[in-house]
Amino acid sequence: MKNQTIEAFTARLGSPTRETKKALAWNITSGYGVVVQIDQPQSGEHALVWLPYNSDALEQLVMEKTLYPEDKGRHSNTYASPGLSKGEKAIRVKLQTNDDLANLISYLFDSFI
Repeated sequence: MKNQTIEAFTARLGSPTRETKKALAWNITSGYGVVVQIDQPQSGEHALVWLPYNSDALEQLVMEKTLYPEDKGRHSNTYASPGLSKGEKAIRVKLQTNDDLANLISYLFDSFI
């Protein structure tokens, strides 16, 4: 699922804006970035994707998600992305199925069509 997620973002956004050993990041807009965590899980069976906090995301995304309040630590490779700076709320979603990926892609990109 991790590779499928990376391929889906690359197909829509091109090469990552930023690459580290632990994460790939794309800037969708100047104020909104997404980060795919590549250091976990080792097997690639699911993908962990970090998004800026948005109440719509909590409602529209159906997969497993974790809210990170402003004061909760998270993966440090997210901080350089727009909307994910240290001290900002974030959402981590866990993509386990093709339906989860389709739901995330729809949420992120359908509003731009």
